[in-house]
Amino acid sequence: MHTATETAIRAIAATDSGIRQQQLERAIRELKGLASTTNTGEPDVLEEIRKSLEKLSEAVAKPPQKYLRIGEAASYLGVSGRFIHQMKADGDLPYHRIGRSVVFSKEDLDNFMENRRIDVRRRAGRQSKA
Repeated sequence: MHTATETAIRAIAATDSGIRQQQLERAIRELKGLASTTNTGEPDVLEEIRKSLEKLSEAVAKPPQKYLRIGEAASYLGVSGRFIHQMKADGDLPYHRIGRSVVFSKEDLDNFMENRRIDVRRRAGRQSKA
């Protein structure tokens, strides 16, 4: 596979997995550089790069997603979907019900993680006093 095509595919895959806007912009710049230096005369490769650039540009322009479904929330926190279900069932993780769908706000997910933060310095101080 041509290098430009590989780069385009990696950039699109990264877009689908929810990378940050700065990373998207860097991928767009890289693809534009490849497009300008590609002199292979292969219209398919150049067309793939053009389509990839359009898709990436659209992804950058989209507003950030405020609510996440269970699988997306699990990916966002780096935990399993089962863990999310359990925290929801235990009442530890606030959620919203829209019809039959359950969604979580990013703000609630961030607060959930922040409330479980362990201050290592404070723990180390307690252990040394014993």
